[in-house]
Amino acid sequence: MIGRSKYARDKEEIERCKLERQGLLTIIRERWATEAEAEMQFKVIKEKQEYWEQEMVKLGALEVNTDTLWDSFWPSIQGNRAHV
Repeated sequence: MIGRSKYARDKEEIERCKLERQGLLTIIRERWATEAEAEMQFKVIKEKQEYWEQEMVKLGALEVNTDTLWDSFWPSIQGNRAHV
């Protein structure tokens, strides 16, 4: 299912953002980045993570709508098959 593979990709991207944040924390601890540089990078990571989280929310809404459509049409499909 397309929605499932997109969901997995989105989740993977969120995990990548978390790893990126962890890497940035290491850089900060090692004093390889200034506070201003780190703040800017945290902002970029946060924006990317929020984007992927929003994509997951959209997929969730899509799945709910698909399930609702299925639930509403299935009885009529079963009824039509009984008449064939």
